[in-house]
Amino acid sequence: MLHRVKMRAKGIGQEFSLTVDDIKIPSVCPVLGIPLVIGGPLNNAPSMDRLDSALGYVPSNVRVISYRANLLKNNGTVEEMTAVLRDLKNIAPKQERRFLECISSVTVFVRHKQACPDKDRGRDWQNCSCSKHLSWSLNGKQYRKTARTRHWDEGCEVAQRLERALHAHPHEEF
Repeated sequence: MLHRVKMRAKGIGQEFSLTVDDIKIPSVCPVLGIPLVIGGPLNNAPSMDRLDSALGYVPSNVRVISYRANLLKNNGTVEEMTAVLRDLKNIAPKQERRFLECISSVTVFVRHKQACPDKDRGRDWQNCSCSKHLSWSLNGKQYRKTARTRHWDEGCEVAQRLERALHAHPHEEF
């Protein structure tokens, strides 16, 4: 992440003075409340956010949020975001309530066996044959369940199906 941000700063002609010690990756996105996962779904990936886009990448002007939150914030002004929110409230009050009630992103993680040689690589390690599980939050409650597979790609497919179901039926238990 640090290298990408440094290249971006250079490309747009902004100051860069960050070190590895300046980057703190929280477990949850401070904007959307979704888990931040390295190697998981792109929307949950940690992303560097400049608090003031006119300033550079300096310790007092950056934080780590989810890729999804950063994408939403990309280049809209507060006034534009307010106008979009006002429009959503006017044209889709039921859909907006569902969205607010069900801000959920399903992530895949590994539960390593005791004998797994990769167990020290963490929950995000994709290349072992240990069972894959799913994690998500719904209406402020955390959920976990097995993906019923030992393959990361299949776990991601199960996670995507579950996420679609959660958004379609936010009040059902899964």
